[in-house]
Amino acid sequence: MSSSSQRSSAESLKPFFHPRSVAVNGSWRNKTNIGYRLLQGYRGHSAADVEAMEDVLLRLSRLVEEILEISELDLNPIFALPPGQGCKIVDARIRVRVS
Repeated sequence: MSSSSQRSSAESLKPFFHPRSVAVNGSWRNKTNIGYRLLQGYRGHSAADVEAMEDVLLRLSRLVEEILEISELDLNPIFALPPGQGCKIVDARIRVRVS
């Protein structure tokens, strides 16, 4: 497989936002984003460590940008712990293309 076709496939795996959008303006951190609101705590549940979740997403973004052979990435579930305690990934599966 050519490197150009590998690159286009890997680019389709990038997470929902570019790292700069989080670092510069926190675009996903708005009151209309239901996912972000849930991480802030709801119905008696404590807030989650949002910074740790952002860190995981940014690291995953970098991983798929640097390792073009990654064709699938599945993390399920990711437990968001209380602020300052990080998060835990219970199960991870990464599928790579064999050249």
